[in-house]
Amino acid sequence: METTRGKFHGIVLPRSELADDRHVVLKLATGYNVGIAAANILALREVGFQEHTYHIPEKEFPTDPAKPNVTLLGTGGTIASRLDYRSGAVIPAFEPGELYGAVPELAGICNLKTIKLYGEFSENIGPEHWIGTAQAIKQEIENGVDGIVIGHGTDTMHYTAAALSFMVQDSPVPIVLVGSQRSSDRPSSDAALNLIHATYAAAKGPIAEVMVCMFGPTSNVYGLLHRGVRVRKMHSSYRSAFRTLSDVPLAKIEGDTVTPIKKDWRPRRNDRKVRVDTRFEERVSILYYYPNMQPDILESLIDNGYKGIVIAGTGLGHVNRPLYPALEKARDAGVPMFMTVQTLWGFTQMYVYDTGRDIMERGVIPLANMLPEVAYVKLGWALGQTNDLEEVKRIMLSRVSDEFTDREPPNGYLVLQGGLPEMEKNLNRSWR
Repeated sequence: METTRGKFHGIVLPRSELADDRHVVLKLATGYNVGIAAANILALREVGFQEHTYHIPEKEFPTDPAKPNVTLLGTGGTIASRLDYRSGAVIPAFEPGELYGAVPELAGICNLKTIKLYGEFSENIGPEHWIGTAQAIKQEIENGVDGIVIGHGTDTMHYTAAALSFMVQDSPVPIVLVGSQRSSDRPSSDAALNLIHATYAAAKGPIAEVMVCMFGPTSNVYGLLHRGVRVRKMHSSYRSAFRTLSDVPLAKIEGDTVTPIKKDWRPRRNDRKVRVDTRFEERVSILYYYPNMQPDILESLIDNGYKGIVIAGTGLGHVNRPLYPALEKARDAGVPMFMTVQTLWGFTQMYVYDTGRDIMERGVIPLANMLPEVAYVKLGWALGQTNDLEEVKRIMLSRVSDEFTDREPPNGYLVLQGGLPEMEKNLNRSWR
């Protein structure tokens, strides 16, 4: 194709239903697509024709009795998706079994069993799916599996990781959530390497916790294992989008080596004992405070029967004075309210200023450095256990799964992401 902007050689892709008729899309040899305005095309020459349906066939996974057994639970998301040329969008497509066809390296790690639980993008995942996934995890652990991988969309993967951390406690085996920022048909996809890392951590890693496994740096040098209640997606498109907040990651995974970064983690066990409690109250909300917020926002939650409210306040945990009457209304209605900080790093410190003290007098309880999303999930889980407000408070302020820490380590800030050699080198230099 000769254009006013130079010559291009590639495969002409079918026009999607939502595309206009003024552009032609080519798939280049690099694997990337480029759109070219029809008005800029000077000449076209067809050098071949191929009709192709993008599909990776399922392959029966080879088994080896000497290898550990891992179950992959598929929920959907980009790690199990492809480009739909009809709509031009990325859609859930791969059956979990097809992942072996795409990533044959998995056969060298373990015997992989796949179960498709759901086929949803992560924005559609909620309590119903958390409960179903937790029940499936319990069943697989009791069946003797050595590790569990959960394929999940990245946008709300940290919510699911938190939910499973509360619903599935004292697991004897690793439970590793994994996703990808870029779909499997893209040359820059992180799907394969993330899946390899997650599967190795589940099959042979020493840490038996609910974890998220994603890229460490934006390059494919290594992956990180993050604790399920201290991790958050921090970038919309970077492959290294997931970060541990106010702490350091659990471990670094590179090739066939898992190197713990934190000193305290739950080790793998040989028994099949696991505690699963999936009771959950769905009528819980996060209220993200902003300047000039009006009380009717909070009042609407109370009037509509919400059972608990998490507030992401400014600074050390603050909201404005006009909300005070609404806070009192929630307190008097028996609706528990908990404060987190929208800064994400750091602790609520509501004794420092009069504002914080005023808010606590109106029934709001600070939650140390628990992340807002984790607090939301934990409150729904706590209210699923009991309606007694004192017991709800006790559960929220008790450490169930390391959802808050005693202190923030000096290398626990995002810019530093402590525990990694290249970061520690810079950190040590700055302390001199």
